[in-house]
Amino acid sequence: MDNPFALNVSDSDSEMLNIPMTVICLLNSLLGICLNVIVMVVSVTRSDSDGIYKYYMFNLALVDCIGALHYGALAVCLILTYYSNNITACALIIYSIDWILTATIACMIPMTVHRRLAFDYTNRDWFKKLFCNRTIFCYCIFVDLLCVILAAGCFYFDSYAASLNSADFEFCNSKPVEVEDKLTLFHLQEILSYIWLPFVVLGNYSTYLRIRKHIKTVEDSIERKIMREKRNLAIASLAQTLAIVLGRAPDQLITFIDSHTSVFDSVSNALWGNIAYAIHLCNMLNFVVDPIMTLIIVKPYREAIGAVLLKSVKWVKIRGVNRVLPLYSADHVPEDVK
Repeated sequence: MDNPFALNVSDSDSEMLNIPMTVICLLNSLLGICLNVIVMVVSVTRSDSDGIYKYYMFNLALVDCIGALHYGALAVCLILTYYSNNITACALIIYSIDWILTATIACMIPMTVHRRLAFDYTNRDWFKKLFCNRTIFCYCIFVDLLCVILAAGCFYFDSYAASLNSADFEFCNSKPVEVEDKLTLFHLQEILSYIWLPFVVLGNYSTYLRIRKHIKTVEDSIERKIMREKRNLAIASLAQTLAIVLGRAPDQLITFIDSHTSVFDSVSNALWGNIAYAIHLCNMLNFVVDPIMTLIIVKPYREAIGAVLLKSVKWVKIRGVNRVLPLYSADHVPEDVK
């Protein structure tokens, strides 16, 4: 029996499915998982890994790791179901976008506030109470749960719409009569998800400017070095936030154009599939950029990776020397070796 929820995908469209792009998505997903696992391991094992900020780093890496894993599974689902060819792929797309990227932004909010206030109020009693280890842990748990709640409403509505028997490609096969109401909920959810993004960008940029201004007045070399590391933290956070903007911009632009114009009405399913792969890669950019910025710019993480690489190089050299050096018995050692 044919799937009543499936789109009518022709054989010619099926043959145009982009297998190489799917492989690239999977490799990108694996890279994101590995890099974020490294960040989490360094956060847990090194006591000097950016002080109490390591809790924020760990939580952000955890969310990004889940996101990379989810998007990797989505890449497989896309190729198996021909992109939104059934309810499972559609629901997976919705939940990936509505929760994971929202969670990434939410994880940066307390970290941004903490860093900005810490520069001027770190010795105040109220600051120490608001940003102790226990409260920071609670903040991380709270934002994760909040993201699940934000995504639940839109995910439930979209899943219900996807169960309706319709041949519409847009909005997970929802019926045309429901498109207007669905657009309202969709835009409301998007606003709730991304309204904090400008705040995070401006907060990190403000921290960067504040530190840069202070560095010019510092004469002590040790304090100046500390200030430069704090500035690097602000740069890393700013780069991570901009990665979200760059990754989501194509998706939001295409969604807006498709929702309010008829530009894409004549687009074939095969072309939609290729567009989906391109957007897919843009969305996954964030899960790779976040750990790279942390491992390269933030000093404790950079030193940890450098130490591991140095040990690996030494181990390879020792192994190479052991293989090259000849073995002689005690009674037959050549004169030039003695």
